[in-house]
Amino acid sequence: MTEALATPQTTTTGGNGRRWKTDRFGLDLDLPRPPGEHGRIQGMPYRPVQFDADDLPTALRRAASWLQETELWLGEAVDVIAVRLDFFEDEPQSYAVKLLCAEDDLDGLTKATSAVAE
Repeated sequence: MTEALATPQTTTTGGNGRRWKTDRFGLDLDLPRPPGEHGRIQGMPYRPVQFDADDLPTALRRAASWLQETELWLGEAVDVIAVRLDFFEDEPQSYAVKLLCAEDDLDGLTKATSAVAE
């Protein structure tokens, strides 16, 4: 575990009034860390982006269209760590495609950083 990960950065108060210390990534300092060199908790936050539809091809097309539009806006490929498919039998929009994307791509940080570099 690196010092940066172990250093408390803030005290967080939950809805129940409980207070705890978190590291700079918002992780509870008491959270068990993976042992040794072959495990780690990554500091990169990810954000799910969901596309609902009545059928799977439509949900996939919506996800693909959003990815293309976002990559044009960003100026590079969006960092997608995972794709998840959900099916809800009793819902009108029964298919959901979720893309787990890097938060720094979605908050514009990558775009702002590349604009400054140019």
